[in-house]
Amino acid sequence: IENQNGCASRQIFNLGNPKNNVSVAELARLIIAAFEDFPDYRAHVAKAKVVVVPSGKYFGKYYQDIQRRVPAIANARKRLGWAPKVNLRQAIKLTLDYHLAHKEYRLE
Repeated sequence: IENQNGCASRQIFNLGNPKNNVSVAELARLIIAAFEDFPDYRAHVAKAKVVVVPSGKYFGKYYQDIQRRVPAIANARKRLGWAPKVNLRQAIKLTLDYHLAHKEYRLE
């Protein structure tokens, strides 16, 4: 995304696809499933499991959280002419493809 003519200067943008409305647990399951397409990672997939911990138990009893987050992308559409082009499964696959092909960026 390019800042043509300063259109993005001093602005905040939410980027995402509002149609990709899933819980964090659902997102984790989708990522695990996507790794099944990569033979080198199948052993890790077999061991992976999603453990749901209630936010109150993790953060404390007074913590309040929303279960789903949907990005408001109107500002990105208006100022950048940006719109989402892929669904969540495609986005996960593209992200995994990129990061597995560019291991030089891995955090150890």
